[in-house]
This record gives sequence, C-alpha cells and structure tokens, in this order.
Amino acid sequence: MCDIVVISKQSPGGRCQLYMRYGEALGSRLGCYSAVRADRAGTPVAAPALLVDGEAVVPADGRILAPEDIAGHLQRQGFGDAEVAAIAKLLQEILDRWRDEWGGGS
Repeated sequence: MCDIVVISKQSPGGRCQLYMRYGEALGSRLGCYSAVRADRAGTPVAAPALLVDGEAVVPADGRILAPEDIAGHLQRQGFGDAEVAAIAKLLQEILDRWRDEWGGGS
C-alpha cells in the first residue's frame, strides 16, 4: 500500500484544488491511502504539493504538476507501464477539466 498526501493551503485555491483531485484519483486508482494536509510548520514542503510515499512529485516546469510529472514519478517507483499509462490518461482528463470548468491556471 502507498500513501498519497496533498499539502494544501487553507482555503485551497486553484492549484491546491487540482492537486486534491489528482490525489483523490491516485488514491482510488491505486488503492492507496489519500489525505489532504494543511500547509503549516512541520509539513515537508510548501503548498501546493503532492507527495507519494513521503516523496514530493516535482513539476518539470517548476510551477504546476502535469500528468507526465506524476507518471514519471510513479514509473521511477516501480509501477508498471500499463498502470502508469492509465493513470496518466485519467490525470490528463482531470487537468483538462480543471482548465475548462474550474477556472484552472490561477
């Protein structure tokens, strides 16, 4: 079993909401524990952030996590190609919806 943790601002804004949706999808798809923690003293990284088994997933562009960033992280952790491809597709759908419907990009 793995742990998916989203570090979020309180109240969560645009990227925090996107990362929370990523975390929910990952937890559901992988059968992992998924949680949201408020950004405060003692959190390992600043919000917004997504941690898989305690390790932060780093956005390649330095700003926002893309499905490719998460997929690459999961591959490095040993998840299979078919599973990673399915997850990447699911996360891309979430990102597209966030951009189109939830006013993403803020």
